[in-house]
Amino acid sequence: MSTHEPPLKEPTLLPKDVKFVITLEVKAEELLNLDYPPTRYEIYDHCFLSDSKSDEPYNGVDIEKFESKVHRGQPIEWVARLVKGSKEEFPVAIESVVYGFYKKDELEGFKNVNFFDTIAICGTKDKVIADIRDSEELEGEVVYIYNINFTITDRNGLVWNYSIDPRLKIER
Repeated sequence: MSTHEPPLKEPTLLPKDVKFVITLEVKAEELLNLDYPPTRYEIYDHCFLSDSKSDEPYNGVDIEKFESKVHRGQPIEWVARLVKGSKEEFPVAIESVVYGFYKKDELEGFKNVNFFDTIAICGTKDKVIADIRDSEELEGEVVYIYNINFTITDRNGLVWNYSIDPRLKIER
């Protein structure tokens, strides 16, 4: 499915006090041309995820493997934009980041823990900003499975909703 295979190497960490940015790029026009609702794999094929430490964006089924390594207490910002060269007439925006609390047992050997003080973090325009809790609960092998809920506005002003589900992992 993916036409681009990113290197699956361990990313280096930014210092705890530096804002960590996760970027969602969307081929909005192509995604809008699919039958709605598209499958999650169709969504993945039209989206790219990267973060402050990624060398290459993840795309296609590799989005399921996308995991950002962060610190307790670190500020995180999720931003959305169109893939370079896309028509500007299809705005994309992140509406929310929502904890995947219902996925507690999906990772063998890891605990799925809420890294934030709320289940849903709402966005403003094209981004979501939050600080990871600085809690002892976030020690050990813990991950945060979540959904990035985003929208695309079509030429008629209709708003279409989509979701992808990457992960955060606390670095020890």
